[in-house]
Amino acid sequence: MPRYLLYFAHELIDFRLAELFSLAEMFGFRESMTIERKPDQDPFLLCTFSNVDHLKLYSSRSVLLKSAYEYWTHEPSLIDVVDKLILNSDLRPKLNETWRILVHAFRRQFTQSDKIQRIDAFSDRLNIKNKFCLNNKADCTVGLFESYEEGRLEQPKEVFVGRWRRMKSICLGNTTMDATLSFVMANMAQCQPNHIALDPFCGTG
Repeated sequence: MPRYLLYFAHELIDFRLAELFSLAEMFGFRESMTIERKPDQDPFLLCTFSNVDHLKLYSSRSVLLKSAYEYWTHEPSLIDVVDKLILNSDLRPKLNETWRILVHAFRRQFTQSDKIQRIDAFSDRLNIKNKFCLNNKADCTVGLFESYEEGRLEQPKEVFVGRWRRMKSICLGNTTMDATLSFVMANMAQCQPNHIALDPFCGTG
């Protein structure tokens, strides 16, 4: 089954799996979905969906999911990742595709120079000659993620890479933590059109 890397917002960490499982049950694909890598504190989850439409349904309602990627590989370092990709020509932009690469880090802040260094190392070692695109109209968007341990920023703990999947979401953003939590609660309750929900915690306002 296709494997996907889910990239979550770094908030309400304990609710990530609860929201995922609840929406999977609501949309009827809970039994066909498997979790291969459960996140500890980092925002990366590796799982399989029997049908990409299941991922689309989940992402259309999820509040905590930031983006989803077709999983390519993950290794302890960028060099190890690239060496793995060299062995499989399918895991890279096709010859006729424009491409771009998004570089993210968890528990470390990358400068623009840090990002460019990784982009150059990735494209040079893979010998990618495709036209590079700086906007979101690229045919292939590659996600490169480095996860670091707390207080140990010299070397990443894990490096993930995958191809971005364009998904539609009804949740474009939030302004407060309470708003986010209320949407997560609605997802966990599997609220759908024409459902009535009662909130006993009305507050004093």
